[in-house]
Parts: sequence; structure tokens; C-alpha cells
Amino acid sequence: MDEQKTIRLTKEEERYFNELYNAYFNYVVKIIKCVIYSQNTDDITSCCQDVFFLAAQKIRTVGKYSSPQKWLAVTAINISRNFNRKNKINIDFTSALEDYDFMESDENIEILVTENIVFNDLIRGGIIIELWKSMSEREKQLYNLKYRKKLENEEISELLKVSEDTIRATLSRIRQKVEKHISRYH
Repeated sequence: MDEQKTIRLTKEEERYFNELYNAYFNYVVKIIKCVIYSQNTDDITSCCQDVFFLAAQKIRTVGKYSSPQKWLAVTAINISRNFNRKNKINIDFTSALEDYDFMESDENIEILVTENIVFNDLIRGGIIIELWKSMSEREKQLYNLKYRKKLENEEISELLKVSEDTIRATLSRIRQKVEKHISRYH
């Protein structure tokens, strides 16, 4: 946040905010590091401050969530993405982070963060961009339907008007490309 603002909290709100901050600070930092395409400590700190500033502003809303961790995770992702947009940082690859429906449980949030640590390491290595560029438009479309939209092969077959065998063969080809590109990274 560019301008200095003061937030007035009741003693109870301040106590709850301090609990949130102490319990989830490292978690929020971890998410931010996964999403922003900068390893600059000042950028990460700034995004983290923005998350907790917003949490303080909306402390009554956050307190109503059954999982404040989920609220903080989504907020950290959105603030980090805004940072990327503001700094004109774009990656030409569809990230799993774009589907917030996945964040139904704390376990899924942990999986998401772990996967995206690896994902961002691969982005920094240029592997993901190279992989995405190596895929045909049909492969990209199929990848999105299968892995992002979570459709079954039969549903994809009906949607694209091709046989399930073609779907399986194309998915196999995509997996081989992914394995090939990732094995070169390690």
C-alpha cells in the first residue's frame, strides 16, 4: 500500500489479528513466494504487508470464515497476482492457481503451495515456457480440459468430437513431453 493508513481495532479484534498473524505469517510468505515472479525480499515483504493490512481492515469478515487460512491464501494469491500485473510480469502458461475451487480444504491448499514451489522453480528455469511453446494448440486445449477443468476422457471426447483413443494418445504424448522437459531440468 502506497499511503500510510491507520486502522482502529477493538481489543478483541487486535487479539484475533495477532493470532492470525502469528499463526499464518510464514504460510502467507510461502504462498507469495510461489506466486510472484520476483525473489526480491522487499517485493515479498510488501505483498505480505498488503495481505495483513487487508486482513486488519476486514478483520470482522475474516473472523466469520470457517477457515481464515483459506481467506489469507486467496488474498495472498490475489495481491501477488496484482503485483505481477502492476509490474507487467506475465507468464504464458496456465497456472493451477487460477482455479480457487480447488481450495476446499487446508490439505488442498498445502498441495497447491507445494506444487507451485516446484512450478515456479521450473518457470525460473524456463522449462514451463519451453514446454508450453512445444505443445500444439490441440494439446494445450486438451491439457486445459483434462487437468484444469478436470473433465473425464469421455466428456472431452464428446466435447471435441474425437474418439477416446485419440484423447488417450494425445494425453500420453503430453505426459511424455512433460517428463522429457522436467527430466532435463533435474
